[in-house]
Amino acid sequence: MEFLEAINDFLHYCSINEGKAKNTVDAYRQDLTGYRLFMHQKNRVLDQITHQDLIEWISYAKTMKKPTSVNRMVSSMTGFHRYLYNQYKISDPTVKLSVSRAKNPFPKTLNRQDVNRLLQSFPKTPIGEYQRTICEMLFSTGLRVSELCG
Repeated sequence: MEFLEAINDFLHYCSINEGKAKNTVDAYRQDLTGYRLFMHQKNRVLDQITHQDLIEWISYAKTMKKPTSVNRMVSSMTGFHRYLYNQYKISDPTVKLSVSRAKNPFPKTLNRQDVNRLLQSFPKTPIGEYQRTICEMLFSTGLRVSELCG
């Protein structure tokens, strides 16, 4: 199986069978495209990728990306190889992969007073009320902006 074909199969599976969000599938696509290019430079095809190749790819990624991005990239690649093993019995070089997770600090939050001050700062115009309503919806539900827009 060709690398690009396998990536497309995996992305289709994630989208249709697992119901992953478009942004998630797009992130997987970006991660796996970089992974494929790295392996292409090493002249590796899917069934030739070794544990050592993965270690080298992760080391390379760490020089280019933030720890949280590397974690996501590793997760994308691990899911991809597990999919290939489950669907096509292509060996999974991620089986013994051990990666330290980056600490994900909690986001900073606003206190109630700051939220009220922000909501009151919008002008009393139709556009201002519209913007205030959007902010109030985000604060009260915990939605992401992309979820509200989508």
